Amino acid sequence: MTAHAHIPAIPDPDTLTIYGTTRCGDCHRTRRYLDRTQTPYVWVDLGKDDAARDILHANGLLAVPVVVLPGGRYLLEPSDSDLEAALTAS
Repeated sequence: MTAHAHIPAIPDPDTLTIYGTTRCGDCHRTRRYLDRTQTPYVWVDLGKDDAARDILHANGLLAVPVVVLPGGRYLLEPSDSDLEAALTAS
C-alpha cells in the first residue's frame, strides 16, 4: 500500500488575499483594480513567503496572481471582469 503525501490546504482568508510577485504585470493590474474599487485585500509576496509558495505549488497553482476569496474559492490569473463578477457574487 502506498502512502499519499498530505497536500496542505490553501488558507481560507477572512479578507480577499492575493498571492503574487512584484515582477508580475497581472499582479499589479489586479491590485490596481482592487484599489480602484476600494476592495480590501491582503498581499502575499511569493518572492518572500516560501511557505505560501509551497502550498500553492502543492495544489498545482503555478501561475500568479492567485486571488483567494473569503470562503476559500480562488481565481487564477483573473481578468478585471472575472474579479468584478466574483466580488459582486460574494
